[in-house]
Amino acid sequence: MALFYREGELIRDVLASRVELRFLDKRSRWDAFGALRNVMMLLNEKEPHILCTFLPVPNLVAAGSKLLRPRQRLACGIRASNVDLKRYDGLTRLSYKLDPFAFAIADLVISNSRVGKNIAMANGTNERKIRVIPNGIDIDRFEYEPLGRLKLRELWCVAEHELLVGIIGRLDPMKDHQTFIRAASRVVAERPNVRFVIVGDDGPVSRESLLQLAKSLGVDYQLRWSRGRDDMAATLSACDIICSSSAYGEGFSNTLAEAMACGRRCVATDVGDARTILGHIGHIVTPSNDEMLANTINKALDEVQLSGAYSVAARDHIVQNFSLPVMVSAFESEFMRLSSASH
Repeated sequence: MALFYREGELIRDVLASRVELRFLDKRSRWDAFGALRNVMMLLNEKEPHILCTFLPVPNLVAAGSKLLRPRQRLACGIRASNVDLKRYDGLTRLSYKLDPFAFAIADLVISNSRVGKNIAMANGTNERKIRVIPNGIDIDRFEYEPLGRLKLRELWCVAEHELLVGIIGRLDPMKDHQTFIRAASRVVAERPNVRFVIVGDDGPVSRESLLQLAKSLGVDYQLRWSRGRDDMAATLSACDIICSSSAYGEGFSNTLAEAMACGRRCVATDVGDARTILGHIGHIVTPSNDEMLANTINKALDEVQLSGAYSVAARDHIVQNFSLPVMVSAFESEFMRLSSASH
């Protein structure tokens, strides 16, 4: 595994594994030629059968390496869908706009969502080159944690008789925390025993602006805030409802699948493959509609208070369709096919 930078939230997991980790020491976000030079040195040293990338900038760097090594097999990745580029900086806009050129050079394009595949096709990528392989969830890591639930609810001052609705993700425009907060204000007007929590690190959206919005709507007392956490199974277990209010850009939402693996009910906007992930046991709403989101959260809260076999059904749905073994098997099949085609 090769990384541009010597940092990232999964560094510790990779270091603890048996996977060899190499750093490409990209000096800045714009250092494409330096990254390409280091990639070429690594390819000449290791001579891999297949080079696999996942995001726009790595896709472009890898495509450049294939132009210099035409026999190198390349699998590029799609991890998002319908990104609203005007909300991001110049490099991000440029890299997404150039992605179709990388896909044209690649031998294979792997999308983690059906929506991502459809958008790539609309932008000119040949359908026969694209495979959809949803993300895989570590079901041993993501399961309901009753002790973790108690610990975090105590930390967040949420009583056991209160219901907690959570949203998880960095403060990015695509997550549309504003609609989540507006929906929260509608819910608490009817249900004073409901609390909300926003879990995520800082991003392009100002945390202060969200705090001010919550105060203006009179929901700041019911709203809890947390930076990103490492104990995600406990974080999900602490919530009764997990909400994804994304307005655009999602491909495959890991949070939704992880929440279902922990037996949590989910409410999500119809963005990316949320509808496929939730299946028939989740709730889908129109993006950027706080009234609909609030009504649906209320419906899901009613279901929480009913007995039933939801938790088992939700976890089984993830195990059967979106577990790590399912994903690994799909990648192995595609890589074997791609490798055999090179001989």
